[in-house]
Amino acid sequence: MTLLAVLTSTPRRLPSRPLASLRSLAVKAGIACTLVAAAAGAHAVTVMKFATGASNSAAILSDGTLWTWGNNMNGQLGNGTSVSAEKPVRVGTGFTQVKVGSRYMVALKADGSLWMWGHAVLRDREFYETAPVQIGSGFDKLLTSDTAAKADGTVWFWGESKLVYSAPAGGNNGSLDQLPAGTQQMATGPYNALFVLDGGALRYVSNNNLLNTWRTAYGSAGPVGSGFAQVVLNTTTAAGVKTDGTLWQWKGEEQPASLGAGYSQVAKGSAHTLALKTDGSVWAWGSNANGQLGVDSAADVDSPQLVGNGYTAIAAAAQHTLALKSDGTLMAWGSNSAGQLGSGLAGTLLQKPAAVVFDASYSPQPGTVTASGPATRMTLTAKVQIASDHLANGVKGNAFVVALTASGAIYVYSGTTFVPFNALSMPPAWTSSLQNTTTALFTDMDLTALAGTAFFVGYGLGVTPSEALGEMLTAKRYQLGYVIP
Repeated sequence: MTLLAVLTSTPRRLPSRPLASLRSLAVKAGIACTLVAAAAGAHAVTVMKFATGASNSAAILSDGTLWTWGNNMNGQLGNGTSVSAEKPVRVGTGFTQVKVGSRYMVALKADGSLWMWGHAVLRDREFYETAPVQIGSGFDKLLTSDTAAKADGTVWFWGESKLVYSAPAGGNNGSLDQLPAGTQQMATGPYNALFVLDGGALRYVSNNNLLNTWRTAYGSAGPVGSGFAQVVLNTTTAAGVKTDGTLWQWKGEEQPASLGAGYSQVAKGSAHTLALKTDGSVWAWGSNANGQLGVDSAADVDSPQLVGNGYTAIAAAAQHTLALKSDGTLMAWGSNSAGQLGSGLAGTLLQKPAAVVFDASYSPQPGTVTASGPATRMTLTAKVQIASDHLANGVKGNAFVVALTASGAIYVYSGTTFVPFNALSMPPAWTSSLQNTTTALFTDMDLTALAGTAFFVGYGLGVTPSEALGEMLTAKRYQLGYVIP
């Protein structure tokens, strides 16, 4: 008898003894209550490289593994799904550098191969992939999320920079464009770009009037400064560090102004700036509504304020900041609207630095259950999201969809309908090998009799459904998807 048929007739109660066992199982699986948060697996790690973007972040650990977290709407986490993660998830290994764009990420491997995932613009096509895809080779340094350098000194670009920079390039390799000879670096904002030339000279190009100190296109005006080692910019302001350690900032039509000496790096968010000194101290100023300055308040700051000491690198984007301590601990603060801080508390904010926790046992939502229409004519759709390493390795396993009624009865989706739970025979939702799958549980049906019923989705690894179920519970790879109101 199906779930709906049972509830619309006489609710079926399982015998007391099996029911006790089921309740015990339900507690383990998080079926009888809200999900039990994964508490095991957190461990100390050494971060070597990291990057952040508007709503997601990435880090490479000392073992070469790449981890990503935050918004995944465009597949920019690279884990083969579009499911966001509020804690770091492992993507792959063999990486040496990573950068984060607005809707994509790009990383460099030790063999010089360049990899991209998410949604980006390449020379020959619009790019959309949810797992890493190689887009180039022969590179030895990833400069920004838009540029990478080869061993021969040539610099290549892609992504949003193509929407700003339209001057003749130095060549192309099909997917990527080459910057003209003598260009060392390019930093881009939504409507503008700064180029660092040989010798540290700057040139500027813009297609808006917000940051228009130098309004002429690339190559049509003389250098606007010299000696720059690094530059960053956003929509209305720019900053740079020179080879002599001096920090410069400018906006609108102002000429660059020095903010002092002893600096090694500068980073910018939407309206805040971070700077790292050679002594390891981090300084911040600008907008602070989301605590992005890390000074334990929400008050804006006009001049550099000390955040802390013992840092070796910084990154900023939108309304948040990341910084690396000398012991390899990655710290984060500011807005965590999409989980970009990696704290596991998406939708919150942090006003002072907190360590990013790398939890090997953490897995983002293994699936979703979504509803459309009113309860009288509702469609429920379940979607299972398989982690990229499980997809890539072709491991065996099964997906499960479970319904817990308001009365405590448990039903399992068998592929075509819901059947009462049987501890000795747990039917998988799909009998094929593990793959990202979407199926309609109910289509345009009156589900008012199921009010209060909770639907859970997950998957486990194993040769048989019982093995997969046990592994799913142990790994806590399940998620509350939807409760019928």
